[in-house]
Amino acid sequence: MSIIQPSKQAQVQHIFRELVGRDPAVVVRAPGVVHLLGGELEPSEGWTLAGAIEPAVWLAAAPTADNRVTVRA
Repeated sequence: MSIIQPSKQAQVQHIFRELVGRDPAVVVRAPGVVHLLGGELEPSEGWTLAGAIEPAVWLAAAPTADNRVTVRA
């Protein structure tokens, strides 16, 4: 369940139903991230300031009987 964008979540569920013919088992959202103040230093434990931004990737998925994965964008 998304508190941030319930209408976007409903849209993703609707598109999934149209493409697959059933409801998704899960709908998830991964927000975009911006790194400020030395983001490239993060792997070496340097200082960084990261924050989530509005653009995001949405994913809807459901298991299949044949264990196949189909991706549509």
